[in-house]
Amino acid sequence: MRKNVFLILMFALPLLVCSVFATIAGPYYIVNKSREEVPDTTSVLVYSVDYEFGEFNRTYAKGRGIVPKDKTVQVTFDKIPEIASWDGVKDIYVRDIQVDFDDFSDRVHDGEAVKVAVPVDTVVHFGDITGMASAYEMNYSEDIPLYNGEYAVFRCSEKRNGRLIENVAEQLCEEPDCCLYYKYDPETWEEFYSKIERYIFETDMSEDVEMLITTASADAAKDIQIRLVEEFPASNYESAEFAAVWNEQYNKDIRNKIIIAGVITGVILIGVEVLFAFLRKPRKQAA
Repeated sequence: MRKNVFLILMFALPLLVCSVFATIAGPYYIVNKSREEVPDTTSVLVYSVDYEFGEFNRTYAKGRGIVPKDKTVQVTFDKIPEIASWDGVKDIYVRDIQVDFDDFSDRVHDGEAVKVAVPVDTVVHFGDITGMASAYEMNYSEDIPLYNGEYAVFRCSEKRNGRLIENVAEQLCEEPDCCLYYKYDPETWEEFYSKIERYIFETDMSEDVEMLITTASADAAKDIQIRLVEEFPASNYESAEFAAVWNEQYNKDIRNKIIIAGVITGVILIGVEVLFAFLRKPRKQAA
């Protein structure tokens, strides 16, 4: 009777364990699989959130085989001229931290319609992390020409209906009242940089660089993104290259976790089967 029980367990246990593992592993992968959208652009967005070589950058770097020498380095304002000289870089739009967003909001709240310009890719592909896009529902329309061929201009105002106040934005093709980004130019850079340095010193704020890098091609964007993570691993990035590689590596890591769990489960199961086989062997009777 005992031998029959062991025999049943030797066949039933592997089937049961495999069924349970498949039931868990399949939904685990489906739920945790990354479906991050890959932006259809050759631009690269640089910003500061983690202030370290964080999980997102580590996953991307792993996918590209990048091992940064110094994991604490961020993009700072003084590095922008160097980056602008890299092969494949067309233009760099730097978020002007001197623009008082609170003052802008107050002007709108007081009933003024303020025309603000942002590089078109920050709205179309990256959601404009300044908060303007979400606060004023900036929906870009390709039917309206761009100001200077590169800026989306929005007239931001408040629509009042009784107590209801709603932020709205209408896209125009007119000269803006303010531009949230400075376009890098070697001839004006020193003046802009001096003002930024003085502003940072006077306000004691952190040197958070947000900038949009436009590139000559998808291959150039790839090379630039790789180099940025190699040299400035503590900054944060969004690009088609970053999103595609990150998705692939993240999903690969999930699959590897499932494989490792399967191997461990298999080794344990083999050990149990060997034990059952040993227990089924007939014992010699003592004389």
